[in-house]
Amino acid sequence: MNKYNNLFKLTRSLTYLFILSLFILIFIGFTIGEGEILQYSVGFCVISFISCFVIGGISLVIKIIFLNSMDRKRRLINALKNFLCLSITLFILDFILRGSDINLGSIFSISFGSAVGINFGDLIFFKRKNLNTYQKFF
Repeated sequence: MNKYNNLFKLTRSLTYLFILSLFILIFIGFTIGEGEILQYSVGFCVISFISCFVIGGISLVIKIIFLNSMDRKRRLINALKNFLCLSITLFILDFILRGSDINLGSIFSISFGSAVGINFGDLIFFKRKNLNTYQKFF
């Protein structure tokens, strides 16, 4: 369990680092406006985002693997339901608002990201004492 706690701490600290770098970027952007230090802060923000994204994804995959089968199955079914509902809703809204200019790649990427975030986001950001316990969320 110590490995999972270390992975949780790393993911959380990288998330805090990204949020801090974003605030620094906004502060420097408003006070200085342009220059070499702004380029360094943009680079730092991009690097912290990429590292947070990669480590968070690895952490998510590891935690999904070690879930019990009942919890994993329930989460996957809910993710599929959310993906389908969001895709249909976004397609209808896009059809009504834009007409013929429908971007299916954008619709599916937003739906997929939202469905995964809704159903598996708690595994990344919240600490669970035991990964093999079944807890009813919905």
